[in-house]
Amino acid sequence: MAAVSGNLMPAVEKMTRPTTMGPVSAGEPHYAVDNLVDALLFIGGSFVRGSIDNDGRAVVGGEVPGYVDDFYYRIHLIPWSIDFGYILTAVTEYFTLWNAYFVPKVCTAINEVNEDEYVLSGLSPLFILNGLQETIYSVSPVEDGSPTFESTITFDFGVDDDYVIETLTGVRIVLFKWCPKLPMAEYLEWMTNIIKAKDGSEQRISVRRVPRQGFSFMVYFATEKQQIIYETFLHEWQKKKWGLPVWYELVPHSDTINISDTVITVDTTDADFRDDSLIVIWKSLNEFEIIRVETVAAGSLTLSSLVQNTYTGDKFIIPCRIANMHRVTRGKETPDGDSVIEFNFVVEDNVLLTGYSAGATYKTLPVLTDPSIVGKAQEKTSDGDLVITDFDTGEFIISSDSEFNKVIQSHVFKNYTKAEAWNHRLFLHYLLGQLNTVWIPTFKSDMVLADDIGAADTSFKIENIGLYLNMGLNTLRTHVAFIFDDGSMLLREITNITEIDDDVETVFIDSSLGQTISIGECTISFLDRCRLSSDSVRIDWEHQGWNTNKLNWLRVKA
Repeated sequence: MAAVSGNLMPAVEKMTRPTTMGPVSAGEPHYAVDNLVDALLFIGGSFVRGSIDNDGRAVVGGEVPGYVDDFYYRIHLIPWSIDFGYILTAVTEYFTLWNAYFVPKVCTAINEVNEDEYVLSGLSPLFILNGLQETIYSVSPVEDGSPTFESTITFDFGVDDDYVIETLTGVRIVLFKWCPKLPMAEYLEWMTNIIKAKDGSEQRISVRRVPRQGFSFMVYFATEKQQIIYETFLHEWQKKKWGLPVWYELVPHSDTINISDTVITVDTTDADFRDDSLIVIWKSLNEFEIIRVETVAAGSLTLSSLVQNTYTGDKFIIPCRIANMHRVTRGKETPDGDSVIEFNFVVEDNVLLTGYSAGATYKTLPVLTDPSIVGKAQEKTSDGDLVITDFDTGEFIISSDSEFNKVIQSHVFKNYTKAEAWNHRLFLHYLLGQLNTVWIPTFKSDMVLADDIGAADTSFKIENIGLYLNMGLNTLRTHVAFIFDDGSMLLREITNITEIDDDVETVFIDSSLGQTISIGECTISFLDRCRLSSDSVRIDWEHQGWNTNKLNWLRVKA
C-alpha cells in the first residue's frame, strides 16, 4: 500500500491545539482532524491532501487556522454591544451568550460596571453551558439614571482568556414640558461659500445642506414652586439633551389613545411629522409621553414601540426634536415668586425638507407673486461696494470691487394659515440659504405708460425717468413685470432702451404681450433676480400655523 509522508504546517500562535490523525484507506483523502478540520501536508514545497497507510501513526502538530476557527473553540456574545440610542420610555434589548466549544464550559462569574443603569435578566453564575449551547439575556435601562451612560457586563469562564464583555450605552432624554409664551422665534442657518466676480457673476457652493435649527422663547412660571422644580431639572440636565416639543406644530387630538396602541390617528397635513422621529402625547405638565414614530402616513402615525399609558379627552400630538441648551438662560424673578425665563435651544436631528412647488415660475425659477407686508416702512439699502486705501499720512484712494451697487431690500411674509406656514417653510428650505435665486418684482410703478400697448407690440413708451441716460440696458435690471389688479402677471425680458425726447422713453421686450394694455391698467415693475443676503433666517411664530418672516434679498446677476 502506498504511503505519503510529510510534515504538518507549523503552528500559528494562539491558534493551536493537539491533533491526532488515525489510519485511512490507501488513496483516500484525509479530512478528519477532530472530525472538523482538514489537515494539510507540506510535500516538496507545496500543500497537498495526503493519504496515510493502514497501520496508522500518531502525528502531533499545529493546525492551520481556517474558517471554522472564526466560530468554534471560543465564547460568543451576539451582539457584543448594544447602543440604546436616545432612551425615551421603557425599552428592552436582548443578547445571546453562546458556547462555541464542543465541550461544556462553566461560567464562574459575571462582573458588572455601572450596573445601576440597567436591569439584567438571565442565568446567574455558577452555570454550565454544554457544547454549542446558547442562552439569552435581556437588558433594560432603568428610567431614573444618568443622562448618558456606558456599562459593561463581563462573563468569566475561568480558563485562560475565556471571558467576553457586553457593552451597553445610551442617552436618556427628558422632556422640556413647559409651554412657551408666544411669540417664539425659530432660526434656520445654512452655510454658503460665494465666489464673486467684478461683473456681478457668482459661484455659490452650499456647505451645509441641512440647516441648523434653533429656538428662542420665554417661559412664565406662576409660582415659586414651579420655578424651583424647573431649576432642579436644570441642575442635572442643562448640559444634556432634551426632548423639545415644537409647540407651533401641535395638533389637537380628542380620540382615546389606549395603552399598547401602535398607531395614532391624527391629521398629519402640513405638519412637520417625520419618519423615525419623536412625538409627544401631551395632556398636561404631569401627563405626557415621548414616543418614536416609525412612519408617517396621511392621517396616522405608526409607532416604533407601544404606548405606555391611556390618554382620553383633549390633548395634543406634537412633533418633538432632540435639542441642547446652547446659550445662557436669562430671567427675571419678582418678589411675588413668579418669574420669566428665556431659553435658547439648538436642534440635533433636523432634516432638509423637500417638495416645494412654486405658484409661478419664470425662466425655470420661482416668482414671488405677493408684495411685502410693508407696515410703516420697507427697509432698503444700496452699497457702492467701495474700498478705501488710506495710509493715514496723505492722500487716500477710493475704488470699487464690483461694477454694480450692492442693493438689498427686505420682504416681509405673513402666513395666517397652517397650509401657508408649511408652504413657506418648504420655500425657505428650497432656497438653501444664499444658494438659490428667485424672481421678485418691486411691486412699484417703476415705469408709467405714456401710450397704450398693442397686443402685437414688442415695445412700449413710458414717461422719461432717465433709464436711457443713467442706467441703460443694465444686466441687473433687464426684466419687467406687468402686474394686474387681480394679481396676475406678464413677465418679459428687456432687450433695449431708447430715448425719444425729454418726456418719453421706449422700452423694447423680447416678445409681445398678446393683449392690449391701456394707460393705468397695470403696474409695470422691474423684475429682479435675487438671493438671500444672509444664510440665517428668523421666523416669528405668533400662534399655531401663524408666523411672520422678514427676508433680506440681494439683487444678483445670476
